[in-house]
Amino acid sequence: MKHFKSLIIIALMGIFTSLSAKFYMGIEAGFNTSKSTFSAKTNDNGNNPQSYTKDIKSNGVLGNIVLGTEHFFAKNYFGLRWGLFGGYGYDWTKNQDDDFSTITLGANFDLIGNFVAKENFTTGMFVGIEYSYNMLNPRKETIWGRTYNQGQELATTYSVSNKTGISDIALRVGFTTLISKHHRFELMAKIPFSFEQWEASTATFNNQIMWDDKFTFSYNHIQALLSYKFVF
Repeated sequence: MKHFKSLIIIALMGIFTSLSAKFYMGIEAGFNTSKSTFSAKTNDNGNNPQSYTKDIKSNGVLGNIVLGTEHFFAKNYFGLRWGLFGGYGYDWTKNQDDDFSTITLGANFDLIGNFVAKENFTTGMFVGIEYSYNMLNPRKETIWGRTYNQGQELATTYSVSNKTGISDIALRVGFTTLISKHHRFELMAKIPFSFEQWEASTATFNNQIMWDDKFTFSYNHIQALLSYKFVF
């Protein structure tokens, strides 16, 4: 068993040492289109169900600083990379009060396959996944919810807001070209999974429903980006 484990370790070390590892640093910039939705489902006294919805569509621009490392094998036809990124964006809407800015921090992992792999020129496609934390900073905060009075001095508020932080996972796909061993140009799309936050409240009195409400805010967006990376 010890010899078997040693062989596995040696094999893994051989694989990683055979990879051509290079560091990169660069920028990416592009467009963002999104749809935010506020919704509420309320049920007063158990017999008066109602629902409300407010959609906010926006378009914007964003820019990120990126850095990481890439590794290639099989004569540079296949590779993988991982990295970190952070940036700023601004989205505008028909109603200026609904405009918002974003600050984003994240990490990514990509698999790369090249169609052409020459000494001074490679080109191909990549697909990957990324995690990001996005801070939404609206020009004017919107709060969706209600306050419930439970007595002369007691009250409880349930609400959601568009001023929030988003943890998200996104699919990354695009084209990549490396020129003269150092200059990498890319066109990519990022398609995150939707983010949703919600607050729910249910109260009963003498087995009778006094309220049964749910307030939701969701944020869905797609990004199209151009990227330049200097590979060391």
